This record gives sequence, structure tokens and C-alpha cells, in this order.
Amino acid sequence: MESMDWYNKLKATGASEELVMKAHKTIEHPVWKTKYISDPLFDIYRKGFYKWLESTNVKVINATQGGTVFHDKLEYKSLSEI
Repeated sequence: MESMDWYNKLKATGASEELVMKAHKTIEHPVWKTKYISDPLFDIYRKGFYKWLESTNVKVINATQGGTVFHDKLEYKSLSEI
């Protein structure tokens, strides 16, 4: 999960599972069909990355086979395909 460090830090404060999960959201990747937890800080990165993708002609391939980053301008392949 992308935000396990942030998640663990919140849990270490003694926060309840319910409170910790309020600061996170579960996202299912539409191509790879995997689920991940994302935190608000990564959400900001993702939005900035999407803006950059929309403004460039650079070909970007997501070979992670998961994660919370997906966009119409990304290509999806496994690392072995690349």
C-alpha cells in the first residue's frame, strides 16, 4: 500500500482504526483491478502528476501493475512486456 508509512505513524499516536481510515481512501485501479490505500499527501502528488500528463506529449508507461495512479494518457504494461 502506498501510504503504509503514514498509516503506521497515525496508528502509533494511538488513533483508532476508524480515525486513521478517515484520513485515507481506498482506490481500485481500473486496469489492474488492485486496491490500495492513499493518503491526502499522495492525493496532492497524483493531481499534480495528472496536470503534468495533460500538458505534455511524453509517453509514460505504468509498469507497476497496481497503485493509485491511472489516467487516459498513461499506457499500462507489465515490466516483462517492456
